[in-house]
Amino acid sequence: MIVPLAAGGNTDMMARLGAERLAARFGQPFIVENRPSAGGAIAAGIVANAAPDGYTILFAPSATLLLTPLLQKVNYDADKQLLPVTNDAVRSVMTCSPDYLVMGMSAVTFYGGAAGADAFQAKVERETGVLRDKLVELNRNGKDIDAIVQVGTNLSMVRLAAAAELWLGKPVIAINTATYWHALRNNRITDRIQGLGRLLEDF
Repeated sequence: MIVPLAAGGNTDMMARLGAERLAARFGQPFIVENRPSAGGAIAAGIVANAAPDGYTILFAPSATLLLTPLLQKVNYDADKQLLPVTNDAVRSVMTCSPDYLVMGMSAVTFYGGAAGADAFQAKVERETGVLRDKLVELNRNGKDIDAIVQVGTNLSMVRLAAAAELWLGKPVIAINTATYWHALRNNRITDRIQGLGRLLEDF
C-alpha cells in the first residue's frame, strides 16, 4: 500500500488502520510504504506502472489524482492505469453501518469530472492573489480580523490552530476541527474537548 504523504499524517494513519483491518480480513500482511514528494505524482506513478496483479495499492487523497496531473507532467494516466477500489476497501474494513457520513472539503473536486477539476483549478488560481493580499493585510493590521479559518491542506492543523488562538487572542479554526465538531454536534454529542481550540472547548 503506497501512501504519497509522509508518515504520521492523517492519510498515513488512515492507511495503516485500513492495512490492519485488511490483513485481518484476508489473512496476509498489508505493508504501508510512504513515498511523499511531487504532489503525490511519484507514489501514483509507482502504483500505475506496477504489475497489474492487485498487489500494489495507492492510498491517496483525491487531489493526488485530480489536481496533480493538471498542475505538472506525470508519467501515468490515472484513468487508464488505475482502478478505483474505494468502495470495496470501505466495505472490507467497516464493522458497522454508518448512521452519519461526513465528506471532506476536497470532495468538491469530484464534481463535474475532468471539467469540474479544470474549473476548480481555475478558481484556486484566481483566488491565490486575493489570499496573498489578505494575509499581508492580516499581518499588517490584525485588529480588523475577527477570526481565522484554515482550509485546504493534508496536514492536521488542529493543535497549531489551538496554539495560534493563544498567540493572536482570537478564534483560529482548522478545517479538521470544524468537520469533527459538526459531526459530533449534528449527532447530539455535546462533549467538550479541552486542548483543541475554543470551538470544541466552548460550543
